[in-house]
Amino acid sequence: MAGSFREHNEPIRPLALALVAVVFLSDILYAGLIFGWAPLLLLLQEEDQYGELCNHTSTNVTVPATRCSLQDSRLNMVYAIASVAANLSSLPVGCMLDYFGPKYSILVAAVFEVSGLFLLGAADSKSFDVFILAYTLCATGGCITMMASYPASFLILSHQTVILAAISCLFDSSSVVLLGMYSLHSSFGFTRQQIFFVYGCMSIAMYGLLVVLWHANEQYLPDQSEDEAKNAPPPTKDITFTSPLLQPIARRHSMRDSIEKYGTLSEDELIEAKPLPDVIQVLYACLHKTGHVGRELVTDFPLTQQLRTFEFGFLLAYSSLHVLRANLYIGTNNKLLEEYGDAATGYFYTKIFSFILPLGFIFVPFIDYFVEKK
Repeated sequence: MAGSFREHNEPIRPLALALVAVVFLSDILYAGLIFGWAPLLLLLQEEDQYGELCNHTSTNVTVPATRCSLQDSRLNMVYAIASVAANLSSLPVGCMLDYFGPKYSILVAAVFEVSGLFLLGAADSKSFDVFILAYTLCATGGCITMMASYPASFLILSHQTVILAAISCLFDSSSVVLLGMYSLHSSFGFTRQQIFFVYGCMSIAMYGLLVVLWHANEQYLPDQSEDEAKNAPPPTKDITFTSPLLQPIARRHSMRDSIEKYGTLSEDELIEAKPLPDVIQVLYACLHKTGHVGRELVTDFPLTQQLRTFEFGFLLAYSSLHVLRANLYIGTNNKLLEEYGDAATGYFYTKIFSFILPLGFIFVPFIDYFVEKK
């Protein structure tokens, strides 16, 4: 008899696998793009952006004059405002994702990110000063891109932990993109305008592919509306939804692990074999055996009550301090290394820093092991 739940070892849907792969790629390309500020700052300094703020006495226009504090402050303001915008946008982006879903959120991300990339290529401090706007748009678009990536983990539940860990680590890895752009500039002579124009055009295709794949996969997400549930593959038999266990097919699929591990019988087989009171007793015994009875989940509480918990306050304080520390370090690292004479080495240590920053992805297997096995 066919069960109502998919087997744990059922082959992964190709479209789900394709979406996860494209989500990973989009996170590398856009999610934390702005945190690769160090090589971009070198490029802007070579162009002598905001050099007009300094009192230059040299008449040699082929060699940029010595930078001044006003110029450095204005350049650093670009990163400072963009990083703050990325953090402040997290809450409204989360609300948007809850209400409209990942497909429409990705559309919004595309508008922000692509606009920011084109503006970043066209910006000039003397004639078209939109560096702050462009970098802020990229920051917000990257934030939306990353947060809209998390629902993809629900499409392959057997690997959910590793997908979530990979998304978080690839957010850091995307900072290497600007290092790659700087390498193209220094090695092949491409201008900032050329690099960002081509990158913006590629981004249109990338986000378009993301929207198409989300359109094909969104009906398989566990948290969906009743209208979306009607479009999901039909269940194996006609049942009514009078019990919390008898949910629309996509939600029932998302619950399969917690139910299948209680035995080899599927929910439909239990219902057919026993009267409803007996079914409840069987499930209660299984829950009691695993220690789930009497344990309230945080997700069962109203949002306002969750916000008042110690755990939320602790995580909020810890994250705020950590993000502040990280942003200060990234924003001031160039200046610190320059004071130690990095310019004499051709900014070798700045490039090394930009390369090391995204190496967090090597810890993904360890995160998956300790979360799943320990």
